[in-house]
Amino acid sequence: MPPTTKARAHTTVECWSFIADRDRREGRERRWPEGSVNESSNRTFPARFQLWPGFPETCAPQLINELADAIGGRHPAGMDHAEVLLIGGRAGVGKTTVGWEVSARLRAAGASHAVIDGDFMGQVHPAPEDDPDRSRITERNLTAVWGNFAALGHRRLVYVNTLCVLPEAAGMFRRAMGADARVIRVLLTASDATAGRRLTGRELGSELQDELAASLRKARLLDAEAPPDTVRVATDDRSVPDIAREVVAATGWAGGESAVG
Repeated sequence: MPPTTKARAHTTVECWSFIADRDRREGRERRWPEGSVNESSNRTFPARFQLWPGFPETCAPQLINELADAIGGRHPAGMDHAEVLLIGGRAGVGKTTVGWEVSARLRAAGASHAVIDGDFMGQVHPAPEDDPDRSRITERNLTAVWGNFAALGHRRLVYVNTLCVLPEAAGMFRRAMGADARVIRVLLTASDATAGRRLTGRELGSELQDELAASLRKARLLDAEAPPDTVRVATDDRSVPDIAREVVAATGWAGGESAVG
């Protein structure tokens, strides 16, 4: 059943700010469609919603319905900022596996969240001529995907990527998620022998040697450059659930598991 006019107005007031803030950061200046429930507020309309079917006639009501869902409890009460758990580490350390186990533990605890594997945010070949390291397309994709999650009311993100815990990555997340976003860094570690054994079992194609060399190089970089507030979690000779328990504890998102540090 569609929300009532009163519910729609309440939702707009409660939830509009995080959309408007993102629009300002992205330089968006689109007005709400004429006749929409928010016409009189003189707000800008998020340009990403141009992609919705039926825009502009059907876009505004659908947005309001999603924001009503958010008010209904999809994020913790009173949580007005985003939080991102960054899980980094060398190739072969088990980031993706641990990330999904972290998600499983959060789901079991009833903690709302979204998950993004950062490796997929820049997977385009060849790289754009004006973006050889794919950093700009990665940020654009992160902003778009997180924007969709945020429109559903989500405030917590689990993001997995090798180098995401490095200081220079923080700006991307704050631009995409808000300047006041809380950033929680977890660096998974493994010995060279452990990482090599895992990669050898995983990589059956032509890139194994390149992966082994890159893993070694990035392990040294991460060890040297990860910020002091990074929670380092060793993975050698440990089960995935045990590793994930320690990672979740660093967030404070799962009620009974207290934050580390």
